[in-house]
Amino acid sequence: MKKITLYILFALVTGIGFQSCKKASPGDNYDFSNSIPPYVTLTSKSVSVAAGTNTGNVNINVRDVLEQAVTITYNLSGIVTATNQTVVLPKETLSVNAVVTRPATGTTTGNVNLTIVKATKADGTAMTIGQDNVAANQVAVVKFN
Repeated sequence: MKKITLYILFALVTGIGFQSCKKASPGDNYDFSNSIPPYVTLTSKSVSVAAGTNTGNVNINVRDVLEQAVTITYNLSGIVTATNQTVVLPKETLSVNAVVTRPATGTTTGNVNLTIVKATKADGTAMTIGQDNVAANQVAVVKFN
């Protein structure tokens, strides 16, 4: 009787062992082939600058920490107009501020639109602008009061 119980127990343990080795078990079939590449985005789409303050900071983020610096190019339009302005995001950081300065003469109140044009890694690889890769959606309005 002891031998029969031992054989049944051995068969049961062996069957459970083989069952747990099946190939298509839940949790083993995650698909990462359509993942989102690292991208550059604006933290806030609107920044208010109080009267008496001369600069406004627009925070620019990256999705992942990168092992190389990223040069971010942006344009300014409105009461301040400038093209191809750059700010460098140092390696291993998630964000950097683009500084918009109030004009010294003329209109001291009004808006400045900051639009991200492109972002390039130190090795020359272009990055995606925004999660949806539409640069026109990455515009921040700096309101000088």
